[in-house]
Amino acid sequence: MEMFIRYTPEYSEHMKSSALCATCHTVIVPGTNGQEVVEQAPYLEWLNSTYNNESDEAAGISCQGCHMPRVDEQGQIIATAIAKFPDDLPTRGRYSQHTFVGGNSFMLRLMAEYDEWVGSNIPPAVLEANARLSEEHLGKAATLEILSAERSADVATVRVQVNNRSGHKLPTGYPTRRVWLHFTARDSTGQVVFESGGYGAEGRISGLSSETDTRLHHDEIDSTDKVQIWQQILVDADDKLTLRALDVAAVAKDNRILPLGWSNSHDQIGRIRAVGTDSDNNFIAGSDALTYRFPYAGNSELSISAELVYQSVPPKVIDTVSGFRTAASERFVEMARTVDNLPILLAKVEGSL
Repeated sequence: MEMFIRYTPEYSEHMKSSALCATCHTVIVPGTNGQEVVEQAPYLEWLNSTYNNESDEAAGISCQGCHMPRVDEQGQIIATAIAKFPDDLPTRGRYSQHTFVGGNSFMLRLMAEYDEWVGSNIPPAVLEANARLSEEHLGKAATLEILSAERSADVATVRVQVNNRSGHKLPTGYPTRRVWLHFTARDSTGQVVFESGGYGAEGRISGLSSETDTRLHHDEIDSTDKVQIWQQILVDADDKLTLRALDVAAVAKDNRILPLGWSNSHDQIGRIRAVGTDSDNNFIAGSDALTYRFPYAGNSELSISAELVYQSVPPKVIDTVSGFRTAASERFVEMARTVDNLPILLAKVEGSL
């Protein structure tokens, strides 16, 4: 840096702090009803988690600890000289990869596919590689487990638990992001006897009859038109879904899965509290359990499967943008509808009853 731009870099401790990330990734807007609305706040969520312990790296994990890994592709701690010149610089560690892996491989692939129009000057191969890294990163965000599976009186009951292994709500960030459970039960012939949360080629969730269904938080699923979707929904003064930050009036739903260590007495809870989950005693710090109950009078063993899937830009969002009628929005919709938008698998568990 001294040679080419005559800048002398100096070490600064704040570069390791999660608060540095908060300067961009905390978005609070003035709501149209006079109350502030938190559009996104992964840092505030992290503060209210067990990972908030930067003074002890063995106990806590900073934002950089997950999103800027200190190991190389082989899992080895990165140790190198800071530059090639002069050639007598000492080797040191505590470097981080500047991959900034996150949760939006969809947009990275869109940028790679339409790199000339986007004009990012980033080679498509680099964008595609980062998309793959982001999906690998997402695969560490959660685990699934079957808590119980039983049959009685021609009714099958299965309890599934989602465990949040990230340092913030799951999902976090821009409020279009969502995760949901795709649950399937099949008989011995492979015939589906119950399914919730299936999806088609465009990534649209099957079975939902209206937008209202996406606002519901469930503790029990007993019909195929119910799907458990964890997400934040922002609405305008007319109680309609909005993507425009300055049109937001309120948070209509925020049932995103809480991180470990979450406390409802945290000093930021007014900004990051859950919305719509008060009646669910299974919605707790670090996890949410869901019961599937459906009729089954057959004699054969049932195979059950639960998949936790994630989507950063749902088709409904693309549909909404198509109504903006600007040159940029129309071009975005044209591009977005050609990019694979199938949800990303975060975790899967299988069993039988």
